[in-house]
Amino acid sequence: SPLNAISGYAQLLEQDASLPARPRDQIRLVRRSADHLSGLIDGLLDISKIEAGRLYLSRDEVRFGEFLDQL
Repeated sequence: SPLNAISGYAQLLEQDASLPARPRDQIRLVRRSADHLSGLIDGLLDISKIEAGRLYLSRDEVRFGEFLDQL
């Protein structure tokens, strides 16, 4: 998908040691945002499955501190 292409390309650029720190930080932000958007899309798809009766929920641990740091 286009979102996976953005995330993958950002990962490659993020690992480029020849880039100065500031552009690399900006690329990291793009990658994290793409990952977050991907998670939101997955969540919406899960909601659709729940509403259609095709998905069952299970509990999972949330690392709240890390979650807040990403926001």
